[in-house]
Amino acid sequence: MAAFSSLTDRLSNAFKHLKSKGKLSEADIDGTIREIRRALLDADVALDVVRSFTGRIRERALGTEVSEALNPAQQVVKIVNEELTAVLGAGVDRPLNFAKNPPTIIMLAGLQGAGKTTLAEAMLFNAGRIRKRGRVDDGDSHLDTNEIERERGITIFSSQAVLDHGDTHVMLVDAPGHVDFSAEAERTLRALDYAILVVGANDGVQGHTETLWRLLARYDIPTFIFINKIDLENPGRDVLLAQLGQRLSEGCLDANELLAGGTVQEDAAALDEAALEEFLEMGELSVATLSRMVAERKLFPCFAGSALKDQGVDELLDDICALMREQAWLPEFAARVYRVSRGDRGERLAWVKVTGGTLHAKQVLRHGSKRSIRYASITARNTSLPRKLPLAASAP
Repeated sequence: MAAFSSLTDRLSNAFKHLKSKGKLSEADIDGTIREIRRALLDADVALDVVRSFTGRIRERALGTEVSEALNPAQQVVKIVNEELTAVLGAGVDRPLNFAKNPPTIIMLAGLQGAGKTTLAEAMLFNAGRIRKRGRVDDGDSHLDTNEIERERGITIFSSQAVLDHGDTHVMLVDAPGHVDFSAEAERTLRALDYAILVVGANDGVQGHTETLWRLLARYDIPTFIFINKIDLENPGRDVLLAQLGQRLSEGCLDANELLAGGTVQEDAAALDEAALEEFLEMGELSVATLSRMVAERKLFPCFAGSALKDQGVDELLDDICALMREQAWLPEFAARVYRVSRGDRGERLAWVKVTGGTLHAKQVLRHGSKRSIRYASITARNTSLPRKLPLAASAP
């Protein structure tokens, strides 16, 4: 939420300047609009949205509703808040529908210090979603936005961002790796389509790595593996792959060789009867077969690189997008609540993974024959970082 914290700070400063004036000139209003425009562009809001938004503010602020107001500054603040609420899609009666391009939700899992957040920064940068990669050590990563997270250099709360790579629309989730915050990571598992398990090349498979692996297996989540920090001293790629095969699964095989039709495809074919028949008949496995085996948790493609030095990140994006299945979108509204939290004003927020249909603000949903829930507001951030869908729910 760093982009929107910046927006809030800038608006607060602009509003303080406005309220110090008895009357407002056109220059005062234009100065406020420039602040809003810069903050929205820094938050990666689309330029056409920014132009339309600031144009409406200027038109209303220079109109009679401000000139006739007893307090012009407060009236401008009210206009900005109304238009900001509309452009971000909060609390307006219009449908929330991702049917044209439902995202594939991928979580980065792994031990604290394995480089999950650094990998997320590299993936977002390579996909063109951020202009500059943040650093955990510098306290300016895009996904660790809480003050405590930045001070301590660790991820405490799960956070998400969206990226597009080719035709694939991905929601990337960065989950805590520290054992003390494992409950936060486990809650997120219910919303996942795939996971990327990040293993440090200098550390190899640790005890908590195996715990995370068992959790991924319990929730039946297809998993890729990224061996990070390959530029540091380590026992070697072959040794690390062998360790993954022994301690996690024999399906942990080199992704490059799998997709290039290397000899490791024979090992993959031995994991599935239909794949073995295909391999014996054709001499290789198709991408569709490899994708099916990944989805069925029979195959776990392993990548290697250095997120900090941007090594192997493009290959990771290319190959996981080739191996992931497109997510089905149900015609009727369907969603799974995976987290419940409290908003800034104490309101209850239900975080959901929407899997189909369309949801309108204030729409009443019925669960079974007795319980119904009214979703009082829908929030969808109109930016690339982050994209959250909290729904304020209350039972009548």
